[in-house]
Amino acid sequence: MPMIKKTCLSYFVYPLLVWIFVFGCDFSSQSVSPKEGPEKLVFRDSSKGLPGSGKWRQSIDIYDVNGDGYLDILAPSPRLPSNEEDRRPHVWYGDGKGGWSEARLRFPQGSRFFYGGICGGDFDGDGITDLALAMHTMGLKGLRGNGKGGYEAFSDGLPSEEVFTSRAVVAADVNNDGTPDVVSVSELFPKGPALSSGGRLYVCLGSKGGWKCQAFGHEAVRRDSV
Repeated sequence: MPMIKKTCLSYFVYPLLVWIFVFGCDFSSQSVSPKEGPEKLVFRDSSKGLPGSGKWRQSIDIYDVNGDGYLDILAPSPRLPSNEEDRRPHVWYGDGKGGWSEARLRFPQGSRFFYGGICGGDFDGDGITDLALAMHTMGLKGLRGNGKGGYEAFSDGLPSEEVFTSRAVVAADVNNDGTPDVVSVSELFPKGPALSSGGRLYVCLGSKGGWKCQAFGHEAVRRDSV
């Protein structure tokens, strides 16, 4: 089993996705040893198979989606997709050699997606990767994976766009029960009904039956990263 290092900062991917993944992330099965000496840091291009254009924001996630021991890349919909087919979450599987292949994902009919933040994790504890999205003006959304590239709605208990908008979400086991949870923060400049609710930080505990969320409010809690 290759050793996986997850030391990269996955925030604000704009305007190109192609170059950001070489900074501090080891996607190969073996680490690169700098020839110039221990005080030098060497980077190499690991972009084969990734898109070379587009406004990929607000943040991405690095997670082993398919459980093969190699880190994969998760990204929300680009901000201005060239076609409606691209207005959806994206996953690129890593091959451990610096190459990537885009996954064929299936989402519930009628799903709406926009740019924002994304994170992967087994939020319902069934051993299969699920997705959580914080999309601009759309609130928080959960997607339950079936392990075969298909996803179904998994948002029961998450705050709706009427009360909360966000572009920043991360996964963490907040209550130490072994199942990852979701933390999200209000957008820097929320608009619409969510504006009157002030700034909020949401902590949502995942389970097989859905989410249990708690809000922590303060006017100053508005950011585009968490």
